[in-house]
Amino acid sequence: RIIDEESQNVPTPKITKAVYNVLQTLFTTKGKGHFYIEIFPNDPSAIPDDMTLKIGVLNPLLGHTIPSEEHVPERVARFILNRDSRGNLRAYRNNIFLLAAREGAWETLRDAGARLEVTRALAQDPEKYGIPHDKKIKLQQKVAQYETTVNDAVRAVFTYLVYATRGGKIEAKSFRQSGYGTAQPGQEILWHVLSNVLHRVAEEPLDPDYAKAEAWPAQATETTTRAFYENIHKKTGIVLPENQSLFEHTILEGINRGTWVLIQQDKVYA
Repeated sequence: RIIDEESQNVPTPKITKAVYNVLQTLFTTKGKGHFYIEIFPNDPSAIPDDMTLKIGVLNPLLGHTIPSEEHVPERVARFILNRDSRGNLRAYRNNIFLLAAREGAWETLRDAGARLEVTRALAQDPEKYGIPHDKKIKLQQKVAQYETTVNDAVRAVFTYLVYATRGGKIEAKSFRQSGYGTAQPGQEILWHVLSNVLHRVAEEPLDPDYAKAEAWPAQATETTTRAFYENIHKKTGIVLPENQSLFEHTILEGINRGTWVLIQQDKVYA
């Protein structure tokens, strides 16, 4: 009963912090992950505009939620379209993805987060709430139980991936994080959806003919490797290699196939 009563009084910033911490645990990987992750950015400037694969996890309390796959609100889309709150356009729109909560789902998360915070306080100092000290172990077990509940709630609530499509349109895809088992780290789940479901990222080099058709500057007979690589990150809808080293493999394979010739410090590689 104390948990029910006290959970109504937990301030929203405290609950937001609890949810933030769960998201951080879920998406932070040991060593280098697939993506740079920015949790709860206030505006687009918090997500860098560069040539790294990145995911912004949007804060539902700021109204950054998705009602349905068919409708991506402007306040969500601007994180991909703009690089700051002044409306300056983002250069690299192909490598930014957003993870958003479904509209109206915050209450589920709020309730779970509030109960977790109250249970933690009770377990820390039971006597303060008139609970006998010998109940402490039981309360600690309850903390673990609510931690699992919040974890499950986060996976059940953040179910939309938002991205720019080939024509530059911003779209959302609904998926179920909870369908991948609690042991599966968040980055791996997102990588699976983006590579195997949406076909937007790849762990192997791009085919040279595909790369040339998609990202070679229009009507140009020559380009620099940097401009070529930048185009892959700028032009929306192109499959993205996970890192620069994979792109270098594509360049070498293109030389072997005769797709292009590389001129480096006056040396010709063909």
